[in-house]
Amino acid sequence: MQPRDFQVLELSSRQECWRPGRAPREIAEAAVWLSSTGSSYVHGQLLVIDGGMTIGGFEL
Repeated sequence: MQPRDFQVLELSSRQECWRPGRAPREIAEAAVWLSSTGSSYVHGQLLVIDGGMTIGGFEL
């Protein structure tokens, strides 16, 4: 394993979804949903796309 692989595994283990994000795809999917009629009742919210890293606080 390369050093970067260990970093990815370490960060992934801290996330609720236990995997690295698939940016920019997952961010784009959220943006598409926000601009669709499916989100017409969503107002004034901050949408955090971080795989759950901020649930219990995050420290590097």
